[in-house]
Amino acid sequence: MMPAKSPDATKLRRVIVFPFQGNYGKNATPAVENVLSSVYISGERYFTLLDRENLNKLMKEQKFQMSAADMDTIVRFGKLIGAEGIYTGTANSKVDGNRYFEQRTRCSKSGKSCWEVKVACLRKTAELVLEPKLVNVSTSEIMYADSIMRKAEDSKCDDDSYALMSDNELKNKVFTEAIDEFRKNVAPYGLTMKLEIMTDTDGITDNEARNMLKVGVEFAEAGRIDRACDIWSHGYTANPSSLSLTYNMGLCQEVSGNFSEALGLYQKADSLTSKPNKMIGLALTRVSEMMQNSNALMEQMHP
Repeated sequence: MMPAKSPDATKLRRVIVFPFQGNYGKNATPAVENVLSSVYISGERYFTLLDRENLNKLMKEQKFQMSAADMDTIVRFGKLIGAEGIYTGTANSKVDGNRYFEQRTRCSKSGKSCWEVKVACLRKTAELVLEPKLVNVSTSEIMYADSIMRKAEDSKCDDDSYALMSDNELKNKVFTEAIDEFRKNVAPYGLTMKLEIMTDTDGITDNEARNMLKVGVEFAEAGRIDRACDIWSHGYTANPSSLSLTYNMGLCQEVSGNFSEALGLYQKADSLTSKPNKMIGLALTRVSEMMQNSNALMEQMHP
């Protein structure tokens, strides 16, 4: 788990989404609601999303148009329905087309003569700007605001056999990317990392320990990191000066979430080298960042 990129957004859990404005607002509003309602941490819903139908009913009773609401009005209605925070904002999307030509070489069937031709092509570019913000109902303070911009393009020439992406397909592509970024901004999120193991047997004098390293690697490659770590542990006890076994034991501690122990083992592995090792350098940086992230994550998990 990684902490949300905007920690202030995690402080307000009882929220409601006001309709987003802009030409893509009708798409953004339900998407933001879906993101907030689908966040689960340790099996528990992270946000309490208030029913917007109650808000619509309340505003209808007071004969107020949602699209005309200013921030003071939004906050007032947020208080009436018991919200801690209100998400609102704008979303705009567009697709532009650009026609151009590309040169092609054509040849006769015999191949004796060739000539140049121009082929007509079309390039489509989709752009989206999602600008969400979170307002604290109690203070009217903007707790989170962002401008998430995404762009995608596709092109096709008259002699290409594949189909050009439609405008909607391009819009959906950039919108999905923007919503994914929004999700990482406002709540803790899962991140999958690929960690490289060491396989070099240099420095291992004991044949049994050398075999343990190899067998452990086989288990790790088969997805059994638990067995791999158990095997490497025995080899490390017999050969504590082995670079590969020391590093791999650090990796075992890292995947178990024991970042302090992992850092100590990676530092020891670094001391066993006579020149900079890229793998160890990456591990040291990664674990140091994870130690910082773990503190921020704990605060976001238990506000």
